[in-house]
Amino acid sequence: MILSLNAENLPQVGRRVAEEGIPAVVIPGPGPISIEENLERARSYSIQAIADPVLDPPLMGLTCSIERYIRLRRDHPDIPLFFGAGNVTELMDGDGPGANLLLSALAAEVEASLLFTPEHSAKAAGSVHDLAVASRMMLLAKERQTPPKDLGLDLLILKEKRRIQEIAPSQEVVEAGTEHPFQADPAGSFRIFLSEGRIMADNGRITIAGERGRDVLNSLIEQGLVGRLDHAGYLGRELERAEIALALGRSYIQDEPLWQRKVK
Repeated sequence: MILSLNAENLPQVGRRVAEEGIPAVVIPGPGPISIEENLERARSYSIQAIADPVLDPPLMGLTCSIERYIRLRRDHPDIPLFFGAGNVTELMDGDGPGANLLLSALAAEVEASLLFTPEHSAKAAGSVHDLAVASRMMLLAKERQTPPKDLGLDLLILKEKRRIQEIAPSQEVVEAGTEHPFQADPAGSFRIFLSEGRIMADNGRITIAGERGRDVLNSLIEQGLVGRLDHAGYLGRELERAEIALALGRSYIQDEPLWQRKVK
C-alpha cells in the first residue's frame, strides 16, 4: 500500500502506482487542495484509491476532521476510508486502550475500512493490539446492534467490569505495625530489574532470571540465597511488582512505585 498521495506527488508516481496495481491512500493538499480534487486526480491514473481525510490531533481540529469523514462517506459511499488513529494517541499523554477503543468506535460510525496507528512512542506501545481488539468489538456490537459492552471482549486493563465482594474477617483483627527495624540478610542482597522481557535478580555473583516473580523467588530460596524471612517477603513483593510492570509494559525501578498516584 502506498501512503499519502496528493496533488504534489501524483504526477511523479501516479502512473507507476497504477501500473503496479498497488492500492494507494489519497490525502488532501498541498495547501487548500481538497481530498475530492486529489481523488479525481487519482482516478485519472486509474489508481485504486483509499481516501484519508486526515484525522487531526486533539484541540487542533479533531472534531472538524470527524465532520470531514462523515461528509466524505456520505458523498462517496463507494470509496474505502483510511482512519489514522495514531494522529490522536501519539499526540496526547493518556493511556492508549481507552483512547483506541473510542477512536475505533468513531471509525466504525463513519464506516472506515482501515485503522492505522504507529507505536513510535513508549506511551503508544500496544496500540496495534488495542485497535485490533477494539475493531472486533465494534464488528460484534454492530452485528448485535448494541453498544460495545458485554461482548466477551474488552480493553479493561487496570479497571475491572465488576468488583469482587469483600470478604469479612473470620476472627479478631490485629492492626499491622508500621515500624520494623531493618536487619541485613547475611546471605546477601539482590538487585532486581527487567531485561530481555524477563525478571532478573542479581547478587553480584549469580543472576536468576524468569518470567514470573514466584519462579525467581523459589529459585533463590532453593539455592540457599535467602537467609531471612523478612528478606524473602521483601523479595516477593519486589518480584511481584516487577512481574506486573513486565505484563503492563511499564518501566520497573526497584523500591520505586509503579504509579505516582494511588490507584483506587
